[in-house]
Amino acid sequence: MSRSRSLRVFRRAVPVVVAYAALAMSQNTKTGNPSAPHPVAPPVTAITPNPIPSPASRTTPSTKSTLPENDVEQMTRAQFRALADNALVRYHGQSLTKAAFVKQRLEQLQVQGRQKTGASFEALRNQFLQKQEADLATRNARAQAIGDALNSRMARVQSSPACVSLLKETAEIQRKYPSASPAEQSRLKQRALEIHTELLKLEIN
Repeated sequence: MSRSRSLRVFRRAVPVVVAYAALAMSQNTKTGNPSAPHPVAPPVTAITPNPIPSPASRTTPSTKSTLPENDVEQMTRAQFRALADNALVRYHGQSLTKAAFVKQRLEQLQVQGRQKTGASFEALRNQFLQKQEADLATRNARAQAIGDALNSRMARVQSSPACVSLLKETAEIQRKYPSASPAEQSRLKQRALEIHTELLKLEIN
């Protein structure tokens, strides 16, 4: 039963009790028996509602720190250095001594250092190879350009009228030389040397 309903019942019961007492007293008076005991109304017990605790009386439960003790990530450098080597610490949920933690971190840092060194070496190696390939491609292109220029020049020299005439004379010397006399062969040989010198001059110029 709620407190408001209890109060309503109490308020309704009070007039009924008072009316009952008055009726009993009037009946005793009519019968002329003054010595007869008068009915006594039953005591009314007041229903006291349960007290509502005030907001001020409410106490806030004490909160405890959820951080584990000796958590390395929550320590300062000075606090960590002050710990003994065999003191227990916590790191990522793992409980271990300070000495074991220091050894573990050193190993992790060494692995990370080797990985960075390997990555840096590989990057330098790739950069060097790319530079070598670029230099080789440049030298090849330069040599190709020089070769193309020489070939083009030789084609112009060989197609010139002077060169064509000298080449025809060279062919004629080669045809006559086997059947020529010794004196004629000597003359043809001298002329062949002269033609060779003229062809060199044409190529140079």
